[in-house]
Amino acid sequence: MTPIQHIRPLPRHPDPRPTEGLWGYMLRVSHSNGFSSPWGLIRRAGMEQYEARGASINVAKLAFVTRKDGTRLQSIGYVSATQKRSYLLLGHSVPRTALELEAPHICPACVDDLKFIEAHWDLAIMTACANAQLRAIGRKPSHRQWLSGGTEVEPWLAGDSRLCRGVRPPVHQNV
Repeated sequence: MTPIQHIRPLPRHPDPRPTEGLWGYMLRVSHSNGFSSPWGLIRRAGMEQYEARGASINVAKLAFVTRKDGTRLQSIGYVSATQKRSYLLLGHSVPRTALELEAPHICPACVDDLKFIEAHWDLAIMTACANAQLRAIGRKPSHRQWLSGGTEVEPWLAGDSRLCRGVRPPVHQNV
């Protein structure tokens, strides 16, 4: 484990968006700093693997490396700071089974438009987008594979809108 005083903060540290989930924020920070996956960010923050799994993320180390207030990052995190075994999504209590952090989905049109992944995509129930009228896309079996190098999300975060056209058929054609 690397002592926190030996960790260098990242050169680029965008602010978290109010409706962004913590894993989505970590992907965006990773992408903006040239990492091929969030594991580059996790290593840079000096986290051990157990400190960045599913809902449990060491927010203090992430805050240090991103130069962000830990309270702000805790507000987009998934684990309650006050209640043991309590899970949150944007400050709202949710059962752990409602979160799908190991096999997330996204709406490519929304990511293209917003340039970040909204937290509600961390819910297991999210299979389609009401705004874009598209089915969600995702990868299984693990979040780490979906967020690994060459991820489909990177072009959308970079503003390559042509990738979201025709990716998925509209929801009404598949219901």
